[in-house]
Amino acid sequence: IMSVQNLEGVTMGRSCVSVTIAASEVALQRHQPGMYVYVSVPEISCVSHPVTINTVPNQPKQLRIIFRQVGPWTRALGNQILTSPMFARGFNGCPNRVAQVLQHDVSVIVAAGIGITPYLSLL
Repeated sequence: IMSVQNLEGVTMGRSCVSVTIAASEVALQRHQPGMYVYVSVPEISCVSHPVTINTVPNQPKQLRIIFRQVGPWTRALGNQILTSPMFARGFNGCPNRVAQVLQHDVSVIVAAGIGITPYLSLL
């Protein structure tokens, strides 16, 4: 983990958290816009949770997850992100989303709130 940023007040009074991680060359080659990873934090839960992963503008060797602290797991993750080991398993999702979008002269993307995260890298 390279940095954790609290994005308070971004969406309807619920804070969002941005976690920037250093990415290996293999991870950068496998990542495509709109993909997600399963995040596991054993100290919080034995269940892995899907989280969208994005590139970081102007930072070619970094990836970022952004999540909104809504339920028990995301609140605990936001509070313990720097003190508990976090594991990510992936990449999952459509590997050719950019190619699909570029087949058209005009594309319309509809998303709101934290639902915009799958499209950040695409945009």
